[in-house]
Amino acid sequence: MFNWFKKKNNIVVSDAYLEEEEQMEEKEVRFPELENKIFFKEKDRVRPFPEQYEDRDTGKIIYFQKDKYFQSIWEELNISGIGDKIERIEIVSDLDDAGECAVLNEDAKISITIRVRSFKMGINYGGYIHEYDEEKNREFCEVLAHELIHAKDSVDIHSKYGNEEYKSIREDKITNLAWIILGEYSACRKISERFNTFDTHEQIRISTAKKNITNKLTNGDGFFSPIVSLYHLNYAIATRAAHADVSEAESRYLETDNEDEKAFIDSMRKLFNTYYNLQPLNKVQYEELGTAMIIEFLTKILKISDASMASYIPAFQ
Repeated sequence: MFNWFKKKNNIVVSDAYLEEEEQMEEKEVRFPELENKIFFKEKDRVRPFPEQYEDRDTGKIIYFQKDKYFQSIWEELNISGIGDKIERIEIVSDLDDAGECAVLNEDAKISITIRVRSFKMGINYGGYIHEYDEEKNREFCEVLAHELIHAKDSVDIHSKYGNEEYKSIREDKITNLAWIILGEYSACRKISERFNTFDTHEQIRISTAKKNITNKLTNGDGFFSPIVSLYHLNYAIATRAAHADVSEAESRYLETDNEDEKAFIDSMRKLFNTYYNLQPLNKVQYEELGTAMIIEFLTKILKISDASMASYIPAFQ
């Protein structure tokens, strides 16, 4: 019997040696620099990533493709350009939203944690693992990329304008409103452009905001404060407008038969487009944007006169 050999780096090695080496390589940690940055959390506790799941009915064993997801995370961090600024990435089983970007500002520095719902990584409750699928991995990448855009927004403002300016933007209600809404428009627009996807569950409910804000302004009743009501409304418009600005076919999501509502949505879309191209903004610019959002709602939806406008603005502080 012949013993076949192969050459590797000009050294003759046997098939048996190659098989053993390949098995060793498979056990190596492919992304050691991510091991101390990425955590799996279940019920608010850090746990090891599940390795496999056996289906009770079929007996089929599904293996968690950790390296494939870590490869995607590695690539997204590189694309973002701020991988070194991300302190932690948490894969969370009980996260309410698909993703979350949490920024902590301490000692004149920002620390960023990105959270993604574990279902997007194929991990469900009770240790259940979904079979790896490229399309599902793509969905995971979309969520991660979206949150990294939010993270970069904070990094850019903090780097350009300094810690005190960044803090003042976040602490003031009107500038914080503008920062969040424009940030959502920007993230949705960039993700739509890159991934060519336009899915959203956000619904534009102008009549609901009108009722809540009117009640608050007139008699103090209402579940939400005026600024919170406006936030929910403009968050939905920002998401829809971002999709429409990437694909005109998506403009149907902004359509309404009410002329006042149409005028308001159009004004928001123009504001988003204008300030999108000026980023990163400073506090003065965010104050301009936030105040403009309030004024457009007061004039176009509530029909407040210009003469009375100044007396209503403090209600949104």
